[in-house]
Amino acid sequence: MKKVIQVIKPVIQGFVLCAVALQIVLGVIYIGSNFMAVPQFRDTTIYLEMAEHFVADEYTGILYPLFVKLCLGISIVPYQILIYLIQIIVGLFCVYHFVCTWTDRKLLALLCALWINTIPFVAQAHVTVLPHSLAFSFLLLMLLEVLKGTVYRKPLSIADWAVLLCSYTILAQLTQGYLLAGTLLVGWAVCLQLYAQAQKVLWFLVCMLICTGIFVSNLAVFHITQTPGYYGRMQRSLEARFFQRAGVATLSGKFLVYMPEEIQACFTASELDWLNKYPYQIETEFGPTLEARYGKEYADKLYWELGMLGLKTATKATLLDIAEDTIGYAMPLGYYATWQDGELKGATSWNYQQFIEETPELATAYAKICHFLWMSGFAVSVTVCFVAACGNKKFYLNIWVPVLLYVIAYALYFALGGAGTYDYKLSLLPMVLSYAPMCCLFIRYIF
Repeated sequence: MKKVIQVIKPVIQGFVLCAVALQIVLGVIYIGSNFMAVPQFRDTTIYLEMAEHFVADEYTGILYPLFVKLCLGISIVPYQILIYLIQIIVGLFCVYHFVCTWTDRKLLALLCALWINTIPFVAQAHVTVLPHSLAFSFLLLMLLEVLKGTVYRKPLSIADWAVLLCSYTILAQLTQGYLLAGTLLVGWAVCLQLYAQAQKVLWFLVCMLICTGIFVSNLAVFHITQTPGYYGRMQRSLEARFFQRAGVATLSGKFLVYMPEEIQACFTASELDWLNKYPYQIETEFGPTLEARYGKEYADKLYWELGMLGLKTATKATLLDIAEDTIGYAMPLGYYATWQDGELKGATSWNYQQFIEETPELATAYAKICHFLWMSGFAVSVTVCFVAACGNKKFYLNIWVPVLLYVIAYALYFALGGAGTYDYKLSLLPMVLSYAPMCCLFIRYIF
């Protein structure tokens, strides 16, 4: 048996290293071929306007527009090249630092950094003028600090807290959309203080007070730097978000007679059908129209009524859609397999079109090959890790369960953001975490 293992092991090692090398080569070629392009995302246009006017609305923070403005001000090279270079360098550093925390093999850490950053949709994020690449990098840095405390079962050091809270502030000011994802990690870190051997309650309260102050400070910066409605988008009130999640099902001509008279006065049946088909237009068309005509306070009342109407008339469909979106955000590469079944959901179609825009054949092959390699590696690694975890329940409960719960909370938050607006650019962290079992085996047995 040992002889068989000695023969098979080099074959498996060679296959895995070839698969990793293939992904890295394809990723480098893809990034290189997209280095001069600026993908035409709607938010890219808005960020460029923010950089020009230096005014942020309630949907984002001020840091990424400032970053874009600084790159625009350096005229030696095209601004997108500077943005892409910085995003790639930050991504490589964060993954490299993450791996170096668990192993002293520098070459292995570099190989893992290249491997993770050439995941197709991570590579796409690196070469777009959007904050998702940097947001992913700083989320990963925050997760590292929390995992160190979880693995070693001790409170974070002052240096760890400094890295965590600085990363959290940068993340929050990059884009408000990731505020909860970062806040959950800070809350996790605060709970780790209870592992302290002495004065655990005192340190817990001190850390909670400091983190609350950082959270309130970020909200204060939002209030100072943001100008709500500046770019003509729908307000981000609780009622508006409830409507976007539960009430979109009512945006159909057949529901027009059940709607408040104020809605009937603003939209025809065909216009509602169009909004139902393109739910992203709710943010720029439906909401602003209601708010301009009736004011924001009364519009909130209408949003609530429409949300309740949708929840009553399409409860099952709404809950199933939330569940589907949650799965999509928690396991985006698994969700990729459904793309072949028909019409793509939410922003997926436009995202993928931008992904293949510059090199259609290369990008398509790149995505399919890497997805096949991921499916194969994920199935094997999860099986092996599950068997290993059964023999070490302490490790299983202390590491994998908290991470899994965090991913579920992360995915559910974005799934509740809106109906029909699934966007895989928001799920880079869960996408990378799906490589964690493979990385564990790679570090332990392959390299």
